[in-house]
Amino acid sequence: MNNFNIHSNSLVEIVLQGIGLQQFNVVAPALELLDVNYHFSDGSAQSQPVANISAPKLEILGWSTTNLDQSSVNFGKMSYLKGLFIAYFYVYGEEDRNHDCLRLLQHFQFDAIPRLSILLTYFPTINGDIYLMEDMTVLPDIVFLNLIFFSSGYCIGPSLFHVLRMTTGVRRLKLELHNHYKREFCGSDCVCDLPPNWTSEELVLNSLREVQITNLRGTENEFAVVERLFSWAAVLKQMTINFHNSITVSTARELCEMLLSFSRPEISMKFYINQGSRKVLYVPED
Repeated sequence: MNNFNIHSNSLVEIVLQGIGLQQFNVVAPALELLDVNYHFSDGSAQSQPVANISAPKLEILGWSTTNLDQSSVNFGKMSYLKGLFIAYFYVYGEEDRNHDCLRLLQHFQFDAIPRLSILLTYFPTINGDIYLMEDMTVLPDIVFLNLIFFSSGYCIGPSLFHVLRMTTGVRRLKLELHNHYKREFCGSDCVCDLPPNWTSEELVLNSLREVQITNLRGTENEFAVVERLFSWAAVLKQMTINFHNSITVSTARELCEMLLSFSRPEISMKFYINQGSRKVLYVPED
């Protein structure tokens, strides 16, 4: 399919995935959800890839495109937008790797959007690659920040710090940790802990009340991040930890003890572990 054109007064949801798209035009006055995961045609195509979207009632926008100049995208007015999901933003890579994501963030930089989700990904090997987070300079005005990390076992501290510096008014933070590579630790020459300012510079998150972390394994890098979060969020009221499904009850007990040592009396700490296919509340023994 080279062209996708639809005009509907009743359609409320569109999910579009695939490759080779050249033209994408939607006029849908009732549309509430639009999720686009598409690789647009390369420059050898005769016509410039263009996307025109008229969806004034849109509430959720998921946008993951490659080879599409965002300047050729017309989103129209979206006054009811409640959630924006962007993928994939590469933490390390070659220059201009994140061109599409950056243009999209620039488009929405002056908007107030309750929830922003960004998928931050690391290649399995990053030595020799350029650190790309500093290219991200603007974000919308948000209340709930959801960061999904495909970390490949690397430290997420620098990238997390960079995003939080631009969203100091955020009230809720969710971190989803995914590691599909068996990397227990990095070598002493690994660049993933750079720049080191995240471990020393102060960050004031005076609006952050709630933090949720999923798939916590208890690695040294993860604990370093959690400890810094407690330091940055002076008015934090609740932290919820969902342990990775590999964490046993005995291991959870040890991890909880360390996490509680970082916490403060006024913070409600909740821990969840896997029992079969269910997540159950785990209460550490006194």
